[in-house]
Order: sequence, then C-alpha cells, then structure tokens
Amino acid sequence: MDDSGGCGRAAVALPLPLPLPLPLPLPLPLPLQLELLCFFQISMPQ
Repeated sequence: MDDSGGCGRAAVALPLPLPLPLPLPLPLPLPLQLELLCFFQISMPQ
C-alpha cells in the first residue's frame, strides 16, 4: 500500500470507525480533515 498522504498513520491514530457526518461540523484543521477523509475512504467499503 502507498502511505503517501499519511493514510496509514491516520488509520492507526483513529482506530474507531465512527459514522461521523462529512463534512465534520467541528472547525478542524485542514490536514486533520484530509486525514479523516483518507481514513474513511480506507475503512468504509465502496
């Protein structure tokens, strides 16, 4: 797997696959939002 973009680290940092609504209502920093998006793309089946 290609770990460019921190997808692997995001998946490790967020082990709980919470069904959060996107976009997130919290004012999160853009890098964190991108990691969350990447994490959900990996964890959720297409």
